[in-house]
Amino acid sequence: YQVKCTYVGNDKLLVTWSKDNWPSSNKVGLKGVIGSYDTSGYFNNYGSEFEIDDNVGFTHSYDVAWDETNDTIIVAYEDHDDTRKGRAKFLKRSGNTLSFISSGTNPVLWRSSTNTAAIKIAWDNNIQRLILTYKSSSGQGHSMIANKNSSDDSYTFTQAGEITDGQVVDDVYTAMTPLTSGKVIFFWSQNSNARLYYNIGVVNTSNNLIAWGTPVSEANQSARLDVAYNSAKGIVGLVGTYNSNKPWAFLGAFNDSNNTMSSMTGNQMTSYTSEMMAVTYCPDSETLNYYYGYGSSPNQLRHRMFIHPTAGNQSSYTRTSDLDLSGSVDVEKLENITAIPGKGLIVGAGNWTQLSNRTSSAFVNTTIQQSSLTAASQFVGFADQAYTNGQTATIKTYGNSVDTLSGLTAGTEYYLQQDGTVGTSTGFSTFAAYTPLAGTALSATKLLIRDPYARA
Repeated sequence: YQVKCTYVGNDKLLVTWSKDNWPSSNKVGLKGVIGSYDTSGYFNNYGSEFEIDDNVGFTHSYDVAWDETNDTIIVAYEDHDDTRKGRAKFLKRSGNTLSFISSGTNPVLWRSSTNTAAIKIAWDNNIQRLILTYKSSSGQGHSMIANKNSSDDSYTFTQAGEITDGQVVDDVYTAMTPLTSGKVIFFWSQNSNARLYYNIGVVNTSNNLIAWGTPVSEANQSARLDVAYNSAKGIVGLVGTYNSNKPWAFLGAFNDSNNTMSSMTGNQMTSYTSEMMAVTYCPDSETLNYYYGYGSSPNQLRHRMFIHPTAGNQSSYTRTSDLDLSGSVDVEKLENITAIPGKGLIVGAGNWTQLSNRTSSAFVNTTIQQSSLTAASQFVGFADQAYTNGQTATIKTYGNSVDTLSGLTAGTEYYLQQDGTVGTSTGFSTFAAYTPLAGTALSATKLLIRDPYARA
């Protein structure tokens, strides 16, 4: 249960989970295992299962982050052996082996009050700080900041402020992610009025406090929340159950100049109810990627990618088709997913009832080809060679030939495709009057460019 995937550098994936039926006094343990990415596109060669703690519960009250500067794995959790106080442990990875940090204080007691819940953590490498949010015993959302001590491998935690302005949040319906450097957004569903809220905070690294704004009411209550930030496009991506427990993606544009966000755009993923959903940002393709459950008996797992061509415009996007990740195999649990930088790869882990515990991955496009052509008359020809932005280019047009292509069949007519390539069939459905004829192949690499209005 509570399965999480965390990228921990060097093509390594950390999978953590809480394990029931713990042998000691019916406790619930927290475990982890490291896997390696191989050239076949999978994570294999998993190391030995590592016991992180033996006292976590089923309240979604642990989280994992990777301090990439100090190469330290941070696990924050509520201590059920000690009245649910907040603690953190710090681990190192050597190959596919995990070990606790021996120097410094490990674990750290970051909250001495009881009944800590709804813990979320994230490492902001821009400001070298860990951001932590949680629900207090009185029900409000609070925040903390942690920074690494210079003398040893432990971290100092500082109370950073209340987030929810007195509102009581639901235990499991919270989500948090860093935005631009030193900024963070926190979502929650409030129990009293069944509304979804968010608040944006700015970290002050001199005193490790967070200046939280005013809570914003966004929509009707959503459950099972997860959130990610597309830093290249300035788009916040949220996922949650909404409208009769269907999985929905919500998209909003973050304004870095005044720390506000536009009204969010909703997008229903499937007509089935779902208890599995997660979202992550893929820096290679600059896209938001969603996993979600669909179907019933079995409850299967799918992936969609949201492509935003324009920065700051959450409403203009392309949503890819469903990618089935589990086939007919029932998937019971999925808590989060992670992107693997440099691989164009999204990985999630869960409890596959027919296949024991499994990881599943999806590759996403790392190069997105687009065109603004809306009429055949806008096609003028081909560049005679490759150019970079800002260079003056020579375009070969009608009546000339271009010899930079490949795979052509001499004598065959070719048509312009929407991504700028050529093919033997029409590629643009948006050309209303004429098929965009590109030319006739003279050889496997050479094309005689023809007027797109010309007909065979």
